[in-house]
Amino acid sequence: PLAVLVRIGFFGLLRPKEFCTLFRRHLTFPQEIWMSFSNKLVIAIDLPKTRRFGARTQFATISDELTIAWAWWLFGDLPPNAPLFPATVETFDRMFRMILTALKLPEGRLTRASLRGGGATLLLMSGVSIDVIRFYLLFDSIEAIRIDLM
Repeated sequence: PLAVLVRIGFFGLLRPKEFCTLFRRHLTFPQEIWMSFSNKLVIAIDLPKTRRFGARTQFATISDELTIAWAWWLFGDLPPNAPLFPATVETFDRMFRMILTALKLPEGRLTRASLRGGGATLLLMSGVSIDVIRFYLLFDSIEAIRIDLM
């Protein structure tokens, strides 16, 4: 499940705690929506970081077909209360570091928090406007997004 969660965090622009603590009930696949006109995976985020200024539940969408197909294959049949990653955030971090080491990537440069900024950078490089990315990230200012895109 680690590889699928990495993709969900990256393409969903999720904060680390958000994708490490997802349950099956938080995912709505295109296959589950009657007469769906969308091919997006919808993710409900309970108690998001910005809940003090916004909604108690926020939503993210993923359009990447490979991520949606892989997540459906892995998580589609799970019961609603099944965690997508049945371990701690610390275990996720340890496994993520092991993968980075195996890939011979510089130690300490990438963390699970890098996925959100990396996904935002991919959108920017793909021609998505900075205002749309700012909306996806729930940032108030352009200055805040510049930090994530660096």
